[in-house]
Amino acid sequence: MKKFLLTLLGLLIIAVGSIWWMLFTKNGNEVLKPRIETYLNQKLPVAVHLERFQISPVDIKLAIGKSSLDLHGAFHPFSQSFDIAYDVVIEDLSTLKALHGQHIRGPLNAKGTIKGNIDKFSVAGTTDLAKSKSNYTIVVADLHPKSAELLIKEASLKELQYMFYQPIRTFGLLNVQAKMKDLDPKNLTGNVVAHITKGRINDKQIAKEFGIKGAKINYILDANTALKQSVATTDAMLKSSIANLNVQKSTYDIKKNILTVPYHLAIPDLSRLYFLTSQRMQGHVEVDGRIEKAKELKVTAHSKILHGTLEALLAGNTLDAKAKGIDVVALTDMLYYPKIFDSKMDANLSYNIAAQKGTLDALATDGRILPNKMTFLLQQMAKFDITKEIYKTTKLHSGIDGKKIISNLDMQSRLTHITAEKALVDLQKELVDAKLRIEIKNRPVYVKLTGNLKSPKVKVDAKELLKSEVKRQLQKKLEKKAPKELQNILKLF
Repeated sequence: MKKFLLTLLGLLIIAVGSIWWMLFTKNGNEVLKPRIETYLNQKLPVAVHLERFQISPVDIKLAIGKSSLDLHGAFHPFSQSFDIAYDVVIEDLSTLKALHGQHIRGPLNAKGTIKGNIDKFSVAGTTDLAKSKSNYTIVVADLHPKSAELLIKEASLKELQYMFYQPIRTFGLLNVQAKMKDLDPKNLTGNVVAHITKGRINDKQIAKEFGIKGAKINYILDANTALKQSVATTDAMLKSSIANLNVQKSTYDIKKNILTVPYHLAIPDLSRLYFLTSQRMQGHVEVDGRIEKAKELKVTAHSKILHGTLEALLAGNTLDAKAKGIDVVALTDMLYYPKIFDSKMDANLSYNIAAQKGTLDALATDGRILPNKMTFLLQQMAKFDITKEIYKTTKLHSGIDGKKIISNLDMQSRLTHITAEKALVDLQKELVDAKLRIEIKNRPVYVKLTGNLKSPKVKVDAKELLKSEVKRQLQKKLEKKAPKELQNILKLF
C-alpha cells in the first residue's frame, strides 16, 4: 500500500511538473504552441497562425492573414488574474467577416490593457476608428459586458459610411461621449452626447442617387441621448445652410422598435430650396409636427403660413394636406407668379409620392380678379371692367401627374361666369396651355393662355361678344326708325 501511494505521488508530481513545464517554461510553450494552433484552427472559422506563444510572462502574437493580435503582460493561473497589454492591427475588417459576422470593411487599430480576473475585468484602450483619436473602457463581469465609457474624437463620416458599405452622402467629423451604466440589451442605461462639425452634403452623390442637383448644404448637429431601460430619449439641434431642425424629447423604444420624434422646422429663406423644388420662392416658413415609426412611417406637419394654416399627414407613400384661409396674393407672391387673383382659399391635396400622382381641390371665396393683360384686353374689346366683379365662390379641381397639372375651373360673379376644362400647367417646363370661357352678361368670350407660366401670351376671341354687341346696337337704331311691325320681326332674330 505504501509503495502504491508513493507511486501515485510520483505520478502526480510528474504530471504537475509536466504541466508546469509546458505552461511556464519556454521549451514547454514551444511544445504546446503547435497543439494550441491546431486547436484554434479547428474551432475558428478563419485560418490563424501562432507566431509567438509564451504564457508566463504572456507574450503571444496571433496572425490572421495580414491582421494580428499581440498580447504581453502578467498572468497568474492560480488566482486567474491578469494584467495584459494588447495591440490589434486589422488591415481590412471584411477579411474577418467569418469571425465577427458583420458586413463591415476598412482598417482598424486598437491598443490598450486588460486587467482583472476571470470574474471581473476591464478592457481599456485607444483606437483610430474611422481615422479618429478615440478611447474606451469596457467592464466585463461573468464574461458579459456590463458597462462602458467611450470617447470618439473627430471620426470621419466619410470613413464610417465606407466602413458600413454606404454611399458617401455626407462629409464631416463626429465626436461622441458615451457613458453606459448597463449594457444589458434588456435594460440599456446610460447617456450619449454626439456632435457633428464641418458637416457637408455630398452634392454629387445626391445628384447621382436621387437626381437632385445643387444640394450644397453645410450643417452642424448636436444631440444628447439618455437611455433608460432600453428607451432612448433625445434632444437634438440640426443647423444647416437651408433650414434649422429642433427636436425635443424624441423617444426610441429599442425593444419594440418604435420611434417618436416631435420637431420644429424653420426655413428662414425659401429661395434656398430651389435645388429641391425647382421653383423660385421667397419668404420664410416654420413647421411643427411629429414623426412616428412603428409598422409604417407617419409624419404630421402644422404651419401658420400665408395668413392661413396648413395641416399635412404623410403615411407611407400617401400625403394628405389641408390648407385653410390661405391668401392667394401672398401665395402667388411667394412663388414669384404674377398677381392675378385676390382671395382667401381652402384646399385639399391627396398625393402619392411614389407614383407622383394626386388630386387637388380648392375653394376660394370673395375673390377678385386683379388688373392684368387679360383684363385690359377684355376692357378694350368688351367694354367691361371684370376687375370690379366679386366671385363668391371659385372652384378648382386638379389632377397631378408628375410635374403636370390638369385643371377644371368654375367661378361665378353677378355679371360673369368663367370656366376652363383641362387647363394644363407644366411646372417643370414652366408652361401653361389653358382656354377660358368668360360669359359677360351671358355673352361668351374665349381667352387662350399659352407659353411661359409667369408671362403667358393672351389671345382673346370676342367674335360672339362683338356679334351680339353689333346686333344690339343695330336693333337699338332700328327701333327708333322702323315701324312697329318690323321691330317685332327683328326680335325674332
